[in-house]
Amino acid sequence: MNIKINNINYNVELDHNLTTNDILKNLPLKLHLSRYANHEYYSGLPFKPNFDKTRTSKIKAGHLYYWDGWNAFVINYEDYDITPYKVVHIGKILDTNIIDILKNSNDGITIEVTNNTL
Repeated sequence: MNIKINNINYNVELDHNLTTNDILKNLPLKLHLSRYANHEYYSGLPFKPNFDKTRTSKIKAGHLYYWDGWNAFVINYEDYDITPYKVVHIGKILDTNIIDILKNSNDGITIEVTNNTL
C-alpha cells in the first residue's frame, strides 16, 4: 500500500488480515482525514470492510488502523492506549518522518491510498 500526503508518497508495510485485504480490494481511495484526540487522524470509509477478530487497544505512532465504531480508517501520530476500544491493525508507514508531519499538520489532511503491488 502507498499513501500520498502533500504530494509525497509513503510506503506501508501491511498486516495480512481480513480487514486489510478488504481495504486493498477497494483501492484507490481519496480520503479527507480529521484530527482527533491529539493522537490520530481518521476518516470514514465509503465501504464497510470485514472486521478481523485480531484487535488491539495499544496504538502506535505511524501505524494505520481500522475502527468499526465509526467505520474509520485511522493514522496515528502518538503512541496511545485506547482501552476499552479495540482496533484492527492495518500496517505501518515505513518512513518515520510521517509522525512529525502529522503532528504539525492542520486539523485536516487529504490522502490518496493506492495499492503499490499492482
